[in-house]
Amino acid sequence: EAFKRRLGEKTSESFEVFIDYMELERFPGQAHIDRTVRYLQGKYAGAPPAVLIPLGRGAVPFMLQYRKVIAPDAPVIMTTRPSTSS
Repeated sequence: EAFKRRLGEKTSESFEVFIDYMELERFPGQAHIDRTVRYLQGKYAGAPPAVLIPLGRGAVPFMLQYRKVIAPDAPVIMTTRPSTSS
């Protein structure tokens, strides 16, 4: 919700945010990766996302490797969590 709120503050354009939990760490292995790629490819085949913002340790390398299959024209925006240490 915070992401959507902040994005809404920066643009007057309408947008939708889709969140896909890939659970790459919970279900390690190529079989799960292959299922996830097929699912996302099918889900976004008719309406590909304009941008991809992977969050999480496994999501960034996954999206960089499989972006061409899932959303070939979408740029990938890399993010980091703010530091909590003082």
